[in-house]
Amino acid sequence: MIRLIERKDHYAVGEAAAKWVISEVRDKPKSDICLAAGCTHVLMCSMLVDMSVAHQVSFGECTFFAMDEYLGLERDSPYSLHHMLEQSFVSRIGTDKARFKYLDSVPCGPEAEAVRYEREIAESGGLDLAISGIGTNGHIGFNEPGSVFNSRTRVVNLTRETIEQNACQFPSAHKLPTRALTSGIGTLLQAKKMLLLASGKNKARPLYDALMSSPRVEIPASALQLHPDTTTIADSESLEHAESEAPDGSPSACG
Repeated sequence: MIRLIERKDHYAVGEAAAKWVISEVRDKPKSDICLAAGCTHVLMCSMLVDMSVAHQVSFGECTFFAMDEYLGLERDSPYSLHHMLEQSFVSRIGTDKARFKYLDSVPCGPEAEAVRYEREIAESGGLDLAISGIGTNGHIGFNEPGSVFNSRTRVVNLTRETIEQNACQFPSAHKLPTRALTSGIGTLLQAKKMLLLASGKNKARPLYDALMSSPRVEIPASALQLHPDTTTIADSESLEHAESEAPDGSPSACG
């Protein structure tokens, strides 16, 4: 079942997402949270930082797991997802950095790193929350179309669409990453609660497919229909397609 929350614009999506996270953390201060580093999350993270600084919430007992990382980038590279999370969130909430778990982008063996990460999640007690955006091709994390729903953390080849979508994060002369480590769909589905964020017209088609079509591997985000407790927060532009084509005019409950 997917609960849908519609908000006016990108700012309102970030605000609603931040309030959702705060509510969950207040209910369970020792939450294990899997967090993506996409552009959709930047505003939410900024608001969470502000609320943390204002002592409206404390993340001191939370453990955070990065959802993915480009393969081959040094951890301190300004273009790594580790660096993005570090700069936008981790270093600003005043929490012990040992509570932030990252995928090592240049391990001796990426397959062994994937196994290590799965073990670290399990030893932490499993994920309480997983927060993801949705790609223009329907991916969650870096689980591209064709990813099976029981997939675990692993190395993936990025599609051309994903590479082009993320090109804005890199200078024009930089060689764009073509592979990544990502938490698998099966890994994410084992989280007790899921939050999916979407904003902008370019997310309208994939969001419609994720909410309205039958779950299938060609649309990775459609796997969330199989999760017992998923919330989607989306802006009006990203829901235009769903609202115009849904039989009852509203995609407020799917699954």
